[in-house]
Amino acid sequence: MCDENKHDVLLFKGESATSSHADLYVVSINKFLILFVITIGGYAVYWSYRNWVFYRDARGAEVTPFMRGIFWPFFIMPLFERINAGLQTSGEVYRWYPTLRGVSLIGVTVLSFIAPLFLDAPADPRLAFAISATTLAVTTTCFIGAQRAINRLAGDPEGTSNREFTTANIVWIMLGGVYWVVAFGIMLFGDVGYGDV
Repeated sequence: MCDENKHDVLLFKGESATSSHADLYVVSINKFLILFVITIGGYAVYWSYRNWVFYRDARGAEVTPFMRGIFWPFFIMPLFERINAGLQTSGEVYRWYPTLRGVSLIGVTVLSFIAPLFLDAPADPRLAFAISATTLAVTTTCFIGAQRAINRLAGDPEGTSNREFTTANIVWIMLGGVYWVVAFGIMLFGDVGYGDV
């Protein structure tokens, strides 16, 4: 292996003498799962942003993390390609099907935006909740596979370096908890107050 490729692998794994952190955002699967589900997938914006910040800082790449976070569906495939390239370069064997995950995320995101166009207004709360829950389950599964790949690439398969909840995390958990209580209330009692007109 030439020195340039070796340096590339070390940089990707966060073992460079000038870098003490991984090239991408390491987070424990439990923490990721809780934050992703409680924020109804909104954590994807922050997650994508942090990955591109780490990548930019480690590589000196000319990317705009903020925009790539906000518009993550447009940049998920390039991010997954970089994760996979890092795994291949490092010799780390991990089958996580990045193309399938990326296409699934894009497809589900598009469907979640157009599905309301085909529902009667106001939509049956139970149907709307079922669609949202299914969408959340699929996207969660796709993102968890990617996070596992990032953690392995960083040499921290369990994500122990980022498993503690910060104050900001707790605030988001509380706000998300309020949403879930309201959502379940609407699902269970959505018909209350609606009479025949």
